[in-house]
Amino acid sequence: MAGRLPAARQDDDGIAFAALGLGEGVQELVDRAEWPLRLDYTQVPAGRRPAALEIELAPGSTIGDRPQLLHVFVNNTLLRSVTLPDGGAVRRLTVPLPDGLLGRSNAIRILLQRQPGGGDCREAPLASPAQLLPGSRVTLAPDEAVPSDFFALGPAMADGATLLVTRAQLKEPVSALTLAARVAADLMPAGAPLAVMVTGEGEARPASPFIALPGAVVPGLSDLPVRLDGGAVSVQDRGGDTVLDITGARGLITAQLARAGTVPGLSLSTADGSIPALPERLALDRGNVAFADQTGLLMAFDTVRDRAVRIVVADEAGWADWLDRFRIVLVLGAWILVTLGAVGALRRWYRSRAPKV
Repeated sequence: MAGRLPAARQDDDGIAFAALGLGEGVQELVDRAEWPLRLDYTQVPAGRRPAALEIELAPGSTIGDRPQLLHVFVNNTLLRSVTLPDGGAVRRLTVPLPDGLLGRSNAIRILLQRQPGGGDCREAPLASPAQLLPGSRVTLAPDEAVPSDFFALGPAMADGATLLVTRAQLKEPVSALTLAARVAADLMPAGAPLAVMVTGEGEARPASPFIALPGAVVPGLSDLPVRLDGGAVSVQDRGGDTVLDITGARGLITAQLARAGTVPGLSLSTADGSIPALPERLALDRGNVAFADQTGLLMAFDTVRDRAVRIVVADEAGWADWLDRFRIVLVLGAWILVTLGAVGALRRWYRSRAPKV
């Protein structure tokens, strides 16, 4: 985990831009100045979530009456553009962060533009300093929601996590600890403690957010979207075409968000309970289900929000799969039957009212 930013725990109300790579925040401005920042979600304290950007900017004086323009981007999405008409006065701006915009690593870019004088035989424009002030920060709000994406486990694990292993994995710990280190590097803040719990020796649930290695039994574990013991398992698009078939795949690992009672965590599983060779970083980010092998992350998606794909288990596909695939035909057939029934009822009614000779 060397080189990663530490969790910003000194202020639960905000993370200063200084912790995101701001430095002194001074730029020499002729026509544009740009401040690139990066927010790692593991910097977010436990029980909090990023809510907005609070920007304090000293834009510097302009020559002439042309206003300056300020643009705020997050993950290449333009969130706000404002005009700064009052010269070099300090400006304070709050930019809310929309739900669903952030991920594991987030690029923040603040751009200040000025229309310089000069050209046409006039003097070249002079550079003047502009500064993003130290009061600028990412404001935080309370967050009591259960993590719904992999990256959201970072704040949940800010105070530490529990690694669930089997006794067999402790006898040959190299592969198990290597996998645990790579997963923890994705999810946990640097310096957060990681306890080890051997499963199968009691029914005690983990007291802190957990990482369960393949084969580890998690007491009180809620149902998971993917069960590798349920027969053939595949990921299909809405047209029924198979995107990924993981039936009996060796060297493939499945990662899923999980809960043991009210405690969130990550469940890792393989078809045979073994621990495969994986790349240095898994880069778990969005979604609640992911598949990876030695080449890296193959697929990650959300089984609740996503509608482009679905997981199909062979012994559960049956009627549900048939009804979903032919739902339009079934609705049309039901409509035709109802129509025919109504027409037949009307014909019988008219016949019963016909005058008798």
